[in-house]
Amino acid sequence: KVGLTRDALAGLETLDGSSRGLTDADIQGLVKLITMGALASLKELSLSGNQVGDSGMIAFAEAIKRLLTKSPWGHCHRLPSLQNLTRVM
Repeated sequence: KVGLTRDALAGLETLDGSSRGLTDADIQGLVKLITMGALASLKELSLSGNQVGDSGMIAFAEAIKRLLTKSPWGHCHRLPSLQNLTRVM
C-alpha cells in the first residue's frame, strides 16, 4: 500500500506484508511487480494475516507457480533468490 518504484524494490531481500490489510487488488499489484522482475533480489516474502480472497490467491499462486518453474537452463529469471515464502492467508 506504499507507492514504490521498480528501482526502489530492486535490492529488496525481505518483504513482510503480514497483517497489513492487503486485498486481492494489492496482491495482483504484487504479482505484476514480480512478473516484471522488480523483486529479483527477494529472499523472504510473508503475506499472512491479510484479507486476500479467492481471486487474489489464484492470481498469486499461478504467478508463483509460473515464476518458480525453472527454465530449461535450470534457473528462475524472476525470483532467483526466493528462499522462504510464508503463507498468504
